[in-house]
Amino acid sequence: MIRRPSRRKTITLMMSAVLSAAIVLIGVPAPASAVTGGRALDWETEAGGMVSINVDYPAGSCSGALISRTPGDRNSKLVLTARHCFEDDAGNLVTAVNQVHVYNGSSTGGYGSHYGVNQMTTVYVDTDRTDTVILQLTDHVSGSLAFPYNTTSAYPTGTGVRVNGYGYNDTAGNTRYLRQGDFTITKTADLTHSWYVGNGAMVCSGDSGGPVIDQNGVIIGTVDTGTTIPGQTAPQSCTVANSNSPLLSFSKLHNSNLDYWVGIFQ
Repeated sequence: MIRRPSRRKTITLMMSAVLSAAIVLIGVPAPASAVTGGRALDWETEAGGMVSINVDYPAGSCSGALISRTPGDRNSKLVLTARHCFEDDAGNLVTAVNQVHVYNGSSTGGYGSHYGVNQMTTVYVDTDRTDTVILQLTDHVSGSLAFPYNTTSAYPTGTGVRVNGYGYNDTAGNTRYLRQGDFTITKTADLTHSWYVGNGAMVCSGDSGGPVIDQNGVIIGTVDTGTTIPGQTAPQSCTVANSNSPLLSFSKLHNSNLDYWVGIFQ
C-alpha cells in the first residue's frame, strides 16, 4: 500500500485550484482538498446524489455520494466517502458516528437536509485497507438519485474520469460549492490506489471522499490524496497549476468488499 499522511485534509472542487490534502510536492503525502477548475454543478438538476459531510472530531469537512445496488434508487441510506476524514494522526478511526453530519439538498457544503450516521465501516481489498468507508445513515434520503458503483472492473492507464466535490473554492478557504473536474488515470499504484492527473482541474480540501466517476456515471473510487505546497495552507495550494502533480491518487473500488457491506447496511 502507498504511504499515506497520518491525517489527511478534506477535498474540495474549486474553480482554479484543488489539491490540498494529499501528497506534498516535496514527497510527503498530504490529504486532498477541493476540485478547482472544472465546472460548477447544480445539485438539484445534475448531482442529487452528492452529499457534504462535516466532522466534529477531528474537525473538518469532506464530500461523499449516496450509493445503491438498484438502478434509479431514490431512497438510499448509504454514503461512500473517505476514511481519512475520520482518522487521527496515527491512522486510527477516532470519530464517533454522532460526530458525523451529512447534508443533502444543496450545491453549498454544509447546507441542505441533515442526516445522522448509524454505522461506519472500512472497505477492504482482500486484507488491504482502502481509504474508503461506507456510512449507514439514520434515515433514507428520499428523492435523491443514488449513484451506481463498480467493484468488478479494472480501469487502465489513460481512462478518463470525473470527480465531484464540495472542496474549498477560494484560496482563503471560505467557500465550499459543488464542482466537477476531469481527470485521467496515469497508472495503478497498488491493489487499493490509482494515480491520476487533472485536465484543467484540481482537488483540494473538502473534496476528500468525493466520488471518482467513469464516463457512464458509475463510481469507481473515492478521492484520497492531493498536494500541499510547503509553507502554504491547503486552500492556498489549490491551484490548477498543480493539476499535473504525479502524486494525486484515489482509493479504488475494484475487487473490494463494498458490495458485501451494501448488502449488510441497506
